[in-house]
Amino acid sequence: YDNGGTLTTVSNNKFTIQHVFTFTSGNIKLQLGQNLYSSMIEAKENYLLENFVVEPSIQANGMFLGHIIVKKGCTDLTDTNECLFINAGKFDFGSGSIATGGSATLQSAYDNTASAPHITINENTSTGAFQLK
Repeated sequence: YDNGGTLTTVSNNKFTIQHVFTFTSGNIKLQLGQNLYSSMIEAKENYLLENFVVEPSIQANGMFLGHIIVKKGCTDLTDTNECLFINAGKFDFGSGSIATGGSATLQSAYDNTASAPHITINENTSTGAFQLK
């Protein structure tokens, strides 16, 4: 994993959160996780809250695809005890800018709601302002 800019071996039985990006060229880049987690549950609880430093090329040109939570030594990416793929929501991170957990959490909560709440948009045509209800 990326430990403050130093490539470091993940400790036994630890999990990391990898970040997956694509580019207009079709290339895919995996940015290494920058924190260690003791369990899959801990990593899942923190994947939107993790504050990580984004590589400049990703920051400038990358389109966020999602996260991969993975345990050290995982060889079967279908084993949900050792690996979990989390697709990006509509507004998670985004192209050219990386959000920290707070802004992605609300969207993720909306995306994961069993029945999406009804949102009404009222526009004031004279001022151009709008209100969400």
